[in-house]
Amino acid sequence: MGVDVARAKVVAFAISAVYAAVSGSLLSLANGYITTDTAGFMHSVEMVTMAVLGGTTTFYGGIVGSLILTALPQVLTIVSEYEHIVLGAVMVATMVAMRRGLVPALGDLTHRLRSCGRSK
Repeated sequence: MGVDVARAKVVAFAISAVYAAVSGSLLSLANGYITTDTAGFMHSVEMVTMAVLGGTTTFYGGIVGSLILTALPQVLTIVSEYEHIVLGAVMVATMVAMRRGLVPALGDLTHRLRSCGRSK
């Protein structure tokens, strides 16, 4: 790994730390108090699940994963008694079928569809 790549990683980490600090400060200011509940273990698991669901190798993976993981429970309120079961089944099926995440899998699918259209 070159010096430039290592330096870029350190700079990216520092920039993300600044954004995290500012957003945490704004959250505490908006709420008027700070508790440990906002940064608990399950919240960390939720963030990692969003990244893995969308795809950790792409920029848009975390965005897509967070949109889906935020919207899916709202959509599943129609089956309120089985909401957690259906949500878990959808997430497990997605992670098993699309190991790299949704965004890379959809990218591969569109690439295959385009290459099939050109070969004819």
